[in-house]
Amino acid sequence: MIEPNNNLFSIKYLRKILTKAISNNYLFLTMSEYLVHKNTSNQKLFMLRLDLDLKPERLVPIINLTKELDIPLTLFIRVSAPYNFLWYPNYEAIEFASKNKAEIGLHSNPTEWSKIIENKTSEEVFSAELEILRSKFNVDGFAPHRDMNYSFNSLPWLEQNWEIFKEKYSLKYHAYEKVFFKEFIYINEGFNPHLTWRSDNPFDKIEENQNIYMLLHPHWWHLNHPFES
Repeated sequence: MIEPNNNLFSIKYLRKILTKAISNNYLFLTMSEYLVHKNTSNQKLFMLRLDLDLKPERLVPIINLTKELDIPLTLFIRVSAPYNFLWYPNYEAIEFASKNKAEIGLHSNPTEWSKIIENKTSEEVFSAELEILRSKFNVDGFAPHRDMNYSFNSLPWLEQNWEIFKEKYSLKYHAYEKVFFKEFIYINEGFNPHLTWRSDNPFDKIEENQNIYMLLHPHWWHLNHPFES
């Protein structure tokens, strides 16, 4: 293993991961691109996904990096969030991403919000958020956001209704469909108890020539130190 499991999740560190994959001839794809990709050459694949939970300003250094490296990615945006995606600096950051090979999707937990709001169904919350986000961006995908220690997890509700919603709302995919896991190693960060990789280290899987589906949360990645704004 090249890198320790516990590390500073810096843009410099992310650059090492992505350039390692590039040097190993990985093909980077958005999630919708993968659905139509015909891998006739058996080239190894890399799907980079970002869930923008907090601090939209942390998105900019990552997009600067992916722009420099010419890497496409999939970015999921929250509508009901601690940030207002329409507030100018936030919108500017997201728009910057969308103009630089970031495919935009909705990131939400409609089951949680419907329980809190009480007078709205999960679908009503989902539909309203999707309409708002689509007023500014093309949106083809959805990724549940699992808050509050997963006490209200929208994924079972989504999977139960997915075939209906997929057609009704003209969606191409949700981020936890089996097609994205069948031939990929899923890599993401989390706390155990400190910020680390939840299971696999991306450097190991790149060296093993595994297809990689990597989820990152921009608010945990920094330029100079973890406490920067």
